[in-house]
This record gives sequence, structure tokens and C-alpha cells, in this order.
Amino acid sequence: MANALFSIVQEPSRRVQVTPRPHRAAADMGIVMRALQMAMRLEPVFLPANEPVGDDRAYPAIDGISFARPTLALGQRGGSFPGPDVAFLKEIDGSVFLHIGLRESLPGGVPDGTTTLGVLTGPLRLTWAGGEFVLPEPTPMEGDEGILGGMRILAPLAPDQVALLVQAMTDPAAGCALTATYAASYRVREDPPVIFVPNDPPRTDDPPPPREPVERPRFPIRLPRERTGADIITVESRFQPPGIRVPLAVILGNAPRTGAGGLHGINPALIAKGALVSPELLARWKDLQIIDMPIWVGPGAPQDRGVSTTFTRRVPFFFDRTLDQNLGVFRAISGAATLPGDWQDSEWGTLCPAEFVNTVYLIPHEYRLAYDAARGLPHMLPVQYAAPDGSRRLRVMLRTEPWYDPARVAGLQAALSRQSGGIYLHPQVIAGGVAGARLTLRTIFPEEIAVAEDAEADGVAIDMASPFDLTLDVSEEYYALLTTILTGPVGLTGTVEVTLAPAVNGAAAPLRRVPLVLTFQRLGALPLTEFVATATINPERVDITNRAAQPVTVAGAEASLLLLDENALLPAAVLAARPAQPFPLTIDAGGSATLTFAPVAAPEGAVWNTVVPVLTGVTAAVDPDAALRAIHALAPPGTAGWRLRILSPQLAQAAASPGPDRMVAVEVRMTRDGAAPVQVTLMASEPERSVTFPRNLDDLIPAGTAGGTAGDGFLRLSVTARGVWPGGFGGWSDPADHVGDTLFVFVPPLDGGTG
Repeated sequence: MANALFSIVQEPSRRVQVTPRPHRAAADMGIVMRALQMAMRLEPVFLPANEPVGDDRAYPAIDGISFARPTLALGQRGGSFPGPDVAFLKEIDGSVFLHIGLRESLPGGVPDGTTTLGVLTGPLRLTWAGGEFVLPEPTPMEGDEGILGGMRILAPLAPDQVALLVQAMTDPAAGCALTATYAASYRVREDPPVIFVPNDPPRTDDPPPPREPVERPRFPIRLPRERTGADIITVESRFQPPGIRVPLAVILGNAPRTGAGGLHGINPALIAKGALVSPELLARWKDLQIIDMPIWVGPGAPQDRGVSTTFTRRVPFFFDRTLDQNLGVFRAISGAATLPGDWQDSEWGTLCPAEFVNTVYLIPHEYRLAYDAARGLPHMLPVQYAAPDGSRRLRVMLRTEPWYDPARVAGLQAALSRQSGGIYLHPQVIAGGVAGARLTLRTIFPEEIAVAEDAEADGVAIDMASPFDLTLDVSEEYYALLTTILTGPVGLTGTVEVTLAPAVNGAAAPLRRVPLVLTFQRLGALPLTEFVATATINPERVDITNRAAQPVTVAGAEASLLLLDENALLPAAVLAARPAQPFPLTIDAGGSATLTFAPVAAPEGAVWNTVVPVLTGVTAAVDPDAALRAIHALAPPGTAGWRLRILSPQLAQAAASPGPDRMVAVEVRMTRDGAAPVQVTLMASEPERSVTFPRNLDDLIPAGTAGGTAGDGFLRLSVTARGVWPGGFGGWSDPADHVGDTLFVFVPPLDGGTG
């Protein structure tokens, strides 16, 4: 058997995600932004001839501003998979979302400065023959040139919904379409009404009859509709030539409608337009002081009529899967024909676009030994066992994980936000997107190392994107060397060779090499939790809690201030921020610290709802030697140990020639450093015994290294013994060191001790 074997077991955990999706704001920012937009917009006023009742044209308001109903269409996606901006997206945890990008625009040919009339109301829906799917609230996004604005929708899907929507979108007979309802409010200015005022000219004919008490009618009243043939009356006026003839219908139809006070006790609104009332009856009502005869003065103040209306937009949702332009719609759920392309090297590492929106793949900067938060130690698990050939061996499991430099990741996010033209805004950075990766160890077992699965293989295949368990099967001698290397500054080293993409047309496959360094002095991600209060406008405070068993030092920090929405694929706003606290900062085990961030430069009125901090230079105060002793103390007991044969020649001689003064027993006391004493009694009938001492892992480590006691693999004891006679106990012998697997015991004579 080789002196050392190693194998890989991939940890069944999620893919490494360097910058996880931050906490979402409790408020739906899409609803908030649209409500603010509606609250700030005054209702336009139109003349009746310009009332906006149709599409595809602009309608001028009385203030000179033109309005038009917006059109709605699918956005267009560029990049490696151009086409309609619709895609089924699969996240790294397997969850699936439907992404829809929409754009609003004005009809062609409208004047410059035309404003949209109408805002989305109610949920958007996907409808098809026999089915419907209600979409989440869209998130408004800034539009491109010539486009008023965009909307992005991110709808989580259950597995059965994925199949249902795919079937609806790919069946031309289903008639699948996205339906959006718009609501518009405006006012229409009516023609000014005719105003009448009471006129009470003096009478020159017969004196009026005595006034009789008349009970005024209670309104509404029922007016007689006497048809005497008189529908034209003469009205005396101070402002018009006398004798003007005004149709009664005009008087009754254009009278003010402001209440009973308008015509001295009768509301003309209660009289139907065009009612025929005789002049004699009107005069009689006037004499009885029920009404006054009105006269026409002229046009009054204009009156606006409020209008609320709705209109719909329908966007077809049929995507022929045989067309290249629709490959990007189903690519994530139907499997990628090719791996992501356009890998490039940069000062932040080797990266390429990912299948997910606002996400990039990044090759790890290093592979490190993981930190076991449950035990508060480096993730190392040694186990002793007895090999079939009788040798004693150890299996050592080392949890290994990809490690990313936080400062370089933050630099990459900032650069992409500045340079991508809005395609990336504080993008997520994840591991993956490669054709394969293989691990090769170096420096520990020269010419003595082999791969457990395939001794001829050049390294072991790994999943570059996930943590994995590196298992070493070593002899006791090599274990002592391994612990020395792991606790030292250099560590166990190796290389992960990453194949970025398969070879094409005989050309060599592009490769990158990532160093593997496993040492207690440079661990992977440490358990620091970050808390930012949600449902807060412009939060600045971040609470950092150290869940490691040792103090943790943070060399520096920065942050991004984001305006996020649950249904957004991109942040609406990104601002760089710096902390107010000085660094370095040390957080005790189990302790917390508060960091307060402020934007480096923020425009007036800037809004954000979450803080994403980046902690750089994070190290834990792990003592390598103390950590190794703790790992050994927690390791499960092995089946191998020291078997010690104990013999007493004096007792054997006494048993051969028994007598009343002969020794009847021997007591042996054995002690080891760091262990409780062990006492064994040999009887005259049994002058020889065997005992097994547990073999601690510290016994395999050279003395002076991480608390080790010995490095030669032999059992070392301090032994003292005394005899037992029929008359009493003899004295204890002087302590003597013992090395080996056979112990001969000699005791002082009875008269040499006190018993």
C-alpha cells in the first residue's frame, strides 16, 4: 500500500455564491414609485374637440402640452443570445423565475415634448386559451433613448407552472399574450353656461292685487306642464333692448344649477329642459313671490368635467423554439448547448458573463481550508483505524472551499457598474461556468502520493464551484509530517487546473491554474453575520456579529448602498459608501460591532433601502498548536492502541514454590503525561497480564510540536510497583521510565517498606 492516498468527496452543498442576494426592502418600490408619480402629476385639461379618446396620436391640452396614450412592447436583449427580453431563469439553488422586460414608448410622429397619459393599474396577466397567470408588480426602470421607460418583472415559478407556461408560449394556437390595463384621468372644459339674474321691473298697469299668504312649496316640486301654445315670452332687461324674445327652453335649460338660491326659491334644475309653461302661469308665480323672472346677462365662468377611463395593451407571447432569436428564452431550463463564452482575465480575476441576469462567473482566487463554525476550529477530522495488513493508519478529512478576495470582488462589481452601460449594476459574483477542474497535490509526499480512485490519473476531478472534502489516507509517520505542514505558514499546497471551455477544432482548451493552500494560519470564510434593518429609507447602520470561537480582526470595509425591489433584476440605484469607524477593528468571540456607512458622493434626493458591506482583510486569532490539540481531543477513539505485556518474575517464582512467607500479589501503577494513572494487580495464580492503552493522536506528533509527547510511535510510561505478602504490603518502588510493549516488574522486599 502506498504511503499516502488521497480522494475527493464533493460536499452536497450549494454552489459558492460570493455576493449573495441582499435582503430585500419590505416596501415594494415599484408601487411606491408609481404612486409618487401619480400623486405628483396634475390632471390635464382638454377642450371637448381634443378629448383623448383614441390611440396613435397626440392630444393638445389647453396649456399647450400634448399628451398621448403609451404603447407597450417587449424589450430586446443583446449580448451572446439576442432576442426578445423574455427568459426562464434558473438560480443556483434550482429555483426558476420568469423574467419579462417591457418598454413603454409614444406613438410615432407625435410632437416633441409629448407626455404619456395613463399609468398601469392592477396586475399584469399572461392569458391564453384556457389559462391565466397573474404576474407580480413590475419594477420601473430607466428607458433608453427614444423609450419612455422600461419595466422588469420577475415571477417565481413552481415546477408545474414552468411546464404550463412553456406550453402556452410555444403553441401558436394558444393565443398567449400579456395584457396590461392603464388608467387615465383628465378634465374636459365645457362651453360656458348662460347666467341669469333676477329682474323685478315696476308695474305701471293696475295696482297689484293684495298679497295673500302663500305657503312656499317644498322642493322638489311638481311643476304643471300646461300646454297653452306659448313657448315664447317677452323678457324685460336692463342690459338688453326691451322686448327681446327668448325661448322658454333657453331660460329653463341654461339657468344656473347652483341650488335653490339661484332663482329665489325654485331650483330650475327640477324643470325639464323644453318644458312649456304659459306666461300667465309664470306671472302668477312671480306675483305670489314663488319666482322672479330672470334676465340673461352673458357667459359665466367655465366648468370642467372630470373623466376617468381605462384602456388595455396586449403583447403577443408566442416564441417559436426553432428560431435562433428565441434560444435565450428557454436556455436556462432546457440546458445550454455551449458553456458561457467570452472568458477574460482582469485585475480582479478571470471572469465571464453567467446565464443569470446581473451575474458573472469568477474563477476563485485560492482554495483554502474551511472554518468549522460548529466546533470553532479548522475543518479537519482525523480518524485512526487498523488496516487489513495489521498496520495502523489514519484517514484525515480536510474540508476545502473556494476563496475569493473580498476587495477584488468589490472592485469588479464597481467596475462593471461603471463600464457596462447599465447591463450590470452591483452584479452577483458566483463560481461556475467552466468545463471542468482537477486537483493535484504538491510538496508533502514526494513520489509517494497516489489517487485512491485511479493511481494513473493526473489529479482528481472536482466541482470547482462547491466545497469538497479532501481525504488523505496516511501512515502514522506521514501523519506526523502532515500536522507539521498544516500548522506551519506554508501549508499543504496543490493546484486546481480549471478548464474554461472545451477544445474546439483541435485547439487546446483554455486553462487557468488556481493555487490550493491548506493551513491553519490562512482559513477560508469566517462566520461573520451582517444585519441591516429593513423597511428603512436610507439605512446607514450595519451590525456585524462574530460567531467564531476566536476574536476576528477586520482590516478595512466599504459598502454599496442599493435601492432594491423584490421584483427587480437590477438595483434601481447604486452608491459607493465608506465607514465612519477607524480600522483595523477587532471583534471578540461572540461579540458584535456596528459600522456606519455614508455615501462617498450622492446626488440630492438620493434614496436607497439596503446596505451591502464588504469586509476586507478578515482574519481569526487561531493558535495552530492549540487548535490541533483541540482537534485531537474531539477526534473519535480509534481501534488501534498499545498492547502492553506485564510480567512479575518474583511472583512467578513465589507461585512455583508456595509457602506462608511467599509473596501473593504485585500491584503495578503506570502513568502517562496528560492521562490518569492506571493500576494493575498481578496474582500468584496469574503472574502475567496484558492491558491495552488507548493511542492518542498527540502521541503521533513529535515532542515539542503542537503539544506532542513523542514521535517514535512507542508507548512511554512511568512505572512504580509494590509487593503484597500475607503479613502486609511492601513499599512502592522508585518511579522508572519504560519504553516498549513488554514490562518486567520488580518490587522491593517486604522488610524494605512499611507495608
